[in-house]
Amino acid sequence: MGFIYILLLFVIYMTTESFLRKKLKTKPQKGFSKVFKGRNKIFVAIEIVLFISFFIIIFSLPSVLPVFGSFVFIFILYVLRGLEEWMFRRHEKEYYHSWLAACFFLLAYIVALITW
Repeated sequence: MGFIYILLLFVIYMTTESFLRKKLKTKPQKGFSKVFKGRNKIFVAIEIVLFISFFIIIFSLPSVLPVFGSFVFIFILYVLRGLEEWMFRRHEKEYYHSWLAACFFLLAYIVALITW
């Protein structure tokens, strides 16, 4: 049942994302090179440390469920990216999309916890 709720949340997220892109007249980012190209080095370093600590926690603590850890990791990742975009590239308005994705993963985490 939880999978159905998360799937429904995903459909709502994609619809809202599409509506927000049309409203703000922004285009989706394409390519993997955009992940590191033209970004603040401090935020890239924070993301790398976050990624390494995520894998250390997942593989060292068998009691932590990887699904729940993944939701939390991606939530923190999108919050940090939204913060970086808001601080340094506010004119692109991409931070709205990052924060929308962060809200989606937070809600998906809550749904996964409730229905587990």
